[in-house]
Amino acid sequence: MDGAFYGEAMPVLDAKGLSKSLGTRVLLDKVDLTILRGEKVGLVGDNGAGKSTLGKILAGIEQADTGDLHLRREARVRYLEQDPPLPAGKSPLELVSAELHDWNSPEDPVRILSHLGITALDQDVATMSGGERRRVALAAVLVAEPDLAILDEPTNHLDAETIEWLEGHLLHHFRGALLVITHDRWLLDRIVGRTLEISGGRLFSYEGAWEAFLLGRDQRLAAEQKAEANRQNFLRTEVEWLRRQPKARTGKQKARIDRAEAALSVDGPTEARALEFRVSEERLGGTILETRQLTVSIGERTLVRDLTFQMTKGSRVGIMGRSGAGKTTLLRTLLGEHPPAAGEVLRGKRTQIAYLDQMRSELDETLTVYDAVTSGRPSVNVGESEYTSYSYLERFGFRGEAVRQKVGGLSGGERARLSLARLLLTTANVLVLDEPTNDLDVMTLGALEGLLLEFSGAALLVSHDRYFLDRVATSVLALDGAGGATHVQGGYSSYEKWRALARKNRDSSAGEAAKKPGSAAAAKAKKLTYAERLEYDKLMPRIEALGLQLQQVETALSDPTLYTERRTEAAGLDARRSACKSELEALETRWLELEERKG
Repeated sequence: MDGAFYGEAMPVLDAKGLSKSLGTRVLLDKVDLTILRGEKVGLVGDNGAGKSTLGKILAGIEQADTGDLHLRREARVRYLEQDPPLPAGKSPLELVSAELHDWNSPEDPVRILSHLGITALDQDVATMSGGERRRVALAAVLVAEPDLAILDEPTNHLDAETIEWLEGHLLHHFRGALLVITHDRWLLDRIVGRTLEISGGRLFSYEGAWEAFLLGRDQRLAAEQKAEANRQNFLRTEVEWLRRQPKARTGKQKARIDRAEAALSVDGPTEARALEFRVSEERLGGTILETRQLTVSIGERTLVRDLTFQMTKGSRVGIMGRSGAGKTTLLRTLLGEHPPAAGEVLRGKRTQIAYLDQMRSELDETLTVYDAVTSGRPSVNVGESEYTSYSYLERFGFRGEAVRQKVGGLSGGERARLSLARLLLTTANVLVLDEPTNDLDVMTLGALEGLLLEFSGAALLVSHDRYFLDRVATSVLALDGAGGATHVQGGYSSYEKWRALARKNRDSSAGEAAKKPGSAAAAKAKKLTYAERLEYDKLMPRIEALGLQLQQVETALSDPTLYTERRTEAAGLDARRSACKSELEALETRWLELEERKG
C-alpha cells in the first residue's frame, strides 16, 4: 500500500440508512456514514448510546436491521473489541504474526508487542489477564495494517507512556483509515480530524477533534432548542385557532390542520443528559495523610523508596507510572491494607477516606442496581440534601427498568457509574480513586471532574487519563517502578514539561560525560555550592505554597457566580493565575536544575 493510494480522498466505507433496535429501544435511526481512505475519525457518545453496536456493524460482526453497507473492493477491516475473544492454546507471538498480510511490512510483531507491554511472547493467551489480552488483540490489529481499523476504547487499562506510544504510532505510522471509539479526550485531540457523536439514535459529524466537537455540539443543541421553541409556539397558536373554528373545513383550513398535525407528530430534540455529583464531606484536621521515609515492597522488589510526602487541604494528587510500577500497592499501603517495608504512614484523627478500587470489587453481583446502592431504602442523603432513591440513581444514568438490573449483567461503564453512586453516599474528606475514569463516558467524566474541582477535602487519583489529570490534579506523583518517585506541582502538562526537561538534561549530561570521561571539572560542576544547597532546601516549600495559591485562584475562577455577581474581580483573578503559573514554572525549572546536579 503506497502513500499515494492513501492520499486519495475516496471512500473506504460508505453506509446508508443503518438502523438498529434492541427491543423497543432505537440505537441507530437511519444513520449515514462515509469514511475516506486514510481518514482518522473519533466516535463519542453516552454509555449505551450505540457506539460499539455501530462499530460492530461497520466491521461486519453484527447486522443492521435495515440499511446498506459498502466497502471499497477488497478492503480489509479489523475491529478491536473491548473484550476480545482470543483462541486458547495460542501465544501472543503466534496470534500477532498470523496477522502479517505483507511480509515486506515495516511492522514487526515483536516490536509492537513490546511497546504494548507484552513480554511473555510464548504464554498461552488463555492464562493472561483481560488487560493483557486486549493489548495482544490491539497488537494484532496494528500489525495487520487494515484499510480500516475500528478501535473500541483502545486506551482502557493502558498506562500513560504506552498511550503516548500508541498515539505516535497511529498518527505517524498507521496508514489505513481509523475509527476510534473512545472517551480519551487527549487522544482525540492528538490524532483525529473529525469527530462523530451518537445521540438519540442519530449520528452527528463535527470537523475537528474534541474542542471542535464541544463547540459544534453546543451550537447544535442551541439550534434544536430554538427550533423546538418555535414548534411549540406554532402548535399553541394552531390549537387555539382550531378551537375557534366551526366543524366545516375549507381546503385552506384542511391544509392548515395538516400542518399542525405534522408538527405535532415530530419528536422534540433529545435533551442532553446533565449529571451533577456531590459528596458528603467531613471537616479536615491539621494532619490529613502523610508519609515519612516510606518504602513499599512486594517480595524482594522495592516499588517506592524513602517517600516523604504530605497532603494538604484542597490538594488533588495524580499518581502516575507504567503498569506494574506500584501505584495500586502504594494506595493500599496508604490505606493500611499493605504493610510498609520501612518508614511510616500518618493519618489525621479526623481523616475519613472513601476508596474506589480499580476492580470495583465491592459490588455484589447478585444484587439489583437499586439494592446495591440504596440497600432498599426509599431515599438517600448526600450531605444535607435528601433524594428519593430513584432520583439519585437517575443522576448516574440508571432510569426505568435499569434500576432492576442485576449487577452481574452490567457493562463496564455501568459498573463504574454504580461504584461512584455507592462511593458518594459515604461521608469523607479524602477521596482515594484508583482508575476512576475507566469505562466512563464523557458526560460522566465531566460530572466527576466537577465534583473533584468543588471538593474541599483532598484526593489521591491513580489515572492514565491525561485530560482528566490536567484538569483536576494540583500535582502529579510519578513512580518509576524502581523505587523512585517524583512529585511535580501542576497537572499533566506540568509533568510532561518536567519530564521533557529532565530527559534533555540527562541527555546533555550523558553527552558531556562522554566527551570528557572521568573529568574532575565535570564532577565538580555537578556539586551544589553552599548557597545553592540553601536555595534548593527552600524551593520545594515555595513551590508547594505557590501551587496552593494557584489552586485557590482557579477554584475562585471556576465559581459560576463570579461572572454573574462579581464580574469586576474576574480580570484580576485571571492575571493572578497567569502570574502564579509563570512563577511556578520558573521555580520548578530551577528546582529540577539543582536536583539533577545534587545527584
